[in-house]
Amino acid sequence: MQLPYKRAEAAEGRTILAMEGRMEAGRCTLLVDLGDQMRVVEERVKDGSYATPDEVIRAALRVFDQGDAEEDAWLVALAEESLAEPGPDIPADEVFAEIYAMHRAGKAKPAA
Repeated sequence: MQLPYKRAEAAEGRTILAMEGRMEAGRCTLLVDLGDQMRVVEERVKDGSYATPDEVIRAALRVFDQGDAEEDAWLVALAEESLAEPGPDIPADEVFAEIYAMHRAGKAKPAA
């Protein structure tokens, strides 16, 4: 099956995926250097998991968006929990000091 895509070599021998002449209403074409990840895209199309490289990228972006939505839900739940807590307010400088310490330690979320 001939796809409307072409492979091209970018700087430093990296493979890029490009579409030729496909601009439809409501669609946008983007040239992306996938580097070694291009192999994963090609494998997913070859094994029949997806019909086109576009589908692989869209599926990956949906997973990415889902992760963002889960993170947003966690933050909202944390804020609601904090607002419902009857204890005294914590000064902003203490809160930011704890956040910065967590960041330096490489922790995005406190241990549950």
